[in-house]
Amino acid sequence: MEEKLKEIVKKIELSKLSNDDKEALYQQISVSLHSVVVPVLLKYIPKEQLDALTNKEPKDTVDGFVTMLKTAMKDGKAFGEIAALTDEVLADVETALVKGGVV
Repeated sequence: MEEKLKEIVKKIELSKLSNDDKEALYQQISVSLHSVVVPVLLKYIPKEQLDALTNKEPKDTVDGFVTMLKTAMKDGKAFGEIAALTDEVLADVETALVKGGVV
């Protein structure tokens, strides 16, 4: 997953796209990745942890996020789902770059 993303970034950087177009493309990739990662994480975080986070001070909120992420990732199921979905997104990005003539 990480290597695939690095390869995509390398291809974009070597392309003839303007810096503004590259930035827009990176933004699209980021939004796409967030759209698959966040729902999976939320699925594995207990509702009571999410509810409790809204009542905390900012310092406690950071600690709360760390705790929630640890909870979501503890058994590896979330990571497996995230990895599979991320690979799908990155494969779609590679296909779009080729079809769009970027690489």
